[in-house]
Amino acid sequence: MKMNTPGRPVFIHSVPAEESGHYPFRLLSAASIKTRGDERFERTDFKYYVFEYILSGRGRLLINSEDFSPAAGDVYILHRNSTHIFYPDPSDPWAKVWFSADGLLVDALIGSLRLNSTYFIRKFSKPELFQKMLAVSKESDAHTRASIIFFEILSAIYRQIYSSQIPVYSQAVLRVKNFIDNHPENNFSMEYLSELARKSSSQLTRLFRRELELSPYEYLLKRKLELARVFLINTSVSIKELAGRLGFNDPYYFSNLFKQKNGISPLLFRKKHWEKTNKAVRQDKS
Repeated sequence: MKMNTPGRPVFIHSVPAEESGHYPFRLLSAASIKTRGDERFERTDFKYYVFEYILSGRGRLLINSEDFSPAAGDVYILHRNSTHIFYPDPSDPWAKVWFSADGLLVDALIGSLRLNSTYFIRKFSKPELFQKMLAVSKESDAHTRASIIFFEILSAIYRQIYSSQIPVYSQAVLRVKNFIDNHPENNFSMEYLSELARKSSSQLTRLFRRELELSPYEYLLKRKLELARVFLINTSVSIKELAGRLGFNDPYYFSNLFKQKNGISPLLFRKKHWEKTNKAVRQDKS
């Protein structure tokens, strides 16, 4: 809804907790705000994760005894259970886009990407993802779509922080790899990918195998199955529909491939994760 507070236009959309309880990823709220220079926020053992992108302005963040000065283009993360204080510069207050979230998927992704102690990212490389999250928050299936955007945000943060440890790929491989990463649900012929790389099919395959230890087709399948796991955890779409969304014409082939690569069928994978989620929810309520 639109809040017409004088001098402080705010757009907020909150996802009701009763609607989000069974989701491993829960988008709790999202907003675009202009802060006041006299504001100060201080929290101890905050229950949720908050991700904030600074559109303009300056300010200060103290979190778990670390001190940062977020400014335009920066991102900061308020981790669940953290103790933090943050406030804008009175002479140049922040305008920012933020969202809050929780769920088992949030903890799992932050842990697997080694972001547990990451609080501040200078000049974030993908600011448009925060605007996408804000837009998605207004939709009826916010949790499902937001979980995909959340994965993209964390992946971008990971790449930015650990870029020096990420292998350097040739231009041809990087061009095709990035294209596949951005369109894993589609299918592409080797001819198309070769034209994109400006290499012959055999040259491109040789480069991929040397740098990624996979052929372009194998890499595409790998990315499809990664996306499949996210959908299985966060949605109730049928296996047939999921296979179609990921570009598989035969759902049986998709199921067999998923089991071959993950050691478990898609249905059993979903069941195990949902059982784990329901158990955690029951423990939280007890």
